[in-house]
Amino acid sequence: MHALPVSKQDRIQLLDVLRGFALLGILLDNIFGFSGWGFMTESQRAALPTWPADGALGLIELAFIKGKFYSLFSLLFGIGFSIILFRNQQKV
Repeated sequence: MHALPVSKQDRIQLLDVLRGFALLGILLDNIFGFSGWGFMTESQRAALPTWPADGALGLIELAFIKGKFYSLFSLLFGIGFSIILFRNQQKV
């Protein structure tokens, strides 16, 4: 017996929306790494036009984003995997 893709009417849209939200949070968490901010010296950072706001944004990112969306994404992965196992068990 082969596992088949889930049809559109069998998908749980709330899980898809939450997965998208979690991926957006993971992207926001990684933006500092993608930008090369961590590789700049303090004088290079101070020369940027966004320097006055960077400290506040960094604090907001640390408080509300940093590492918080990985657990949500992991939880949703586990829920999706359990749904797959449950549906495959029902077919047997």
